[in-house]
Amino acid sequence: MKWYKRHLGDYARDTRTLSTYQHGVYNLLLDWYYSHETPIPVDLIHRIVQARSGPEKRATDEVVAAYFDTASMPGFALNKRATFDISIYKDKAAINSLIAKERESTKRARKEHETCTRTAPSQKPVTNKQQEQKQKQPQAALIEVPDWIDAEAWAGFVAMRIKERHPLTPRAASLILKRLDEFRQAGHNPNKILDASTAEGWRNVYPPKPMNGNGNGKSTLASRLAAEARAIAADEAGTSRDDAKGLAMDGRLLRPQVDFIDG
Repeated sequence: MKWYKRHLGDYARDTRTLSTYQHGVYNLLLDWYYSHETPIPVDLIHRIVQARSGPEKRATDEVVAAYFDTASMPGFALNKRATFDISIYKDKAAINSLIAKERESTKRARKEHETCTRTAPSQKPVTNKQQEQKQKQPQAALIEVPDWIDAEAWAGFVAMRIKERHPLTPRAASLILKRLDEFRQAGHNPNKILDASTAEGWRNVYPPKPMNGNGNGKSTLASRLAAEARAIAADEAGTSRDDAKGLAMDGRLLRPQVDFIDG
């Protein structure tokens, strides 16, 4: 043992009758007892405390007779408190040794398992760019694409969004599919709308614009109605079509006013 407990109150109570020299003898014997973890051989006691003169030897024998047992084990001096402390220390040491061996065995088994399952050195490491692409690609795949969407058109749109650094999130993909369904119910082709967004690099989808004769994409319904109204007005009034522009507005016929003269 490297150290042992010394209860100052118990020591002062049990050794109040000792002289200064006998205190030193008792402490030297206890130090030897704890450090060797064994009872003290009787023939070594005087040598341990270096008792040379007659008075020193008698004082040492008094300490041994008061605090050690020489009858239980002939030839050895036993101290009950020291023997008890040493037995407790040895039991704890044995338990700690078993725990350390189990920990070492577990660590060794884990190391062997990691060695067996370690990736082969020839495998190429995954770069950061590949890891980012791997993380981005499954996002759009989380949304179930309906069967009326062409897989190639959808894949092209998703790839365009990734290339433009605006990858589709599950929420964005759901909203775009919802808009495509609205366009489909309105009579538009959702796959053509997807292809148009992919070709133009648009992040969203838009309905196709109706084209008029000039190709400017404006609605032609109102212009056709206005033109027909102007033609009818011109025929009835006997004016040219240019003069009839003021006779029709928003497709409604404006008849010319006639002044009645009292006859």
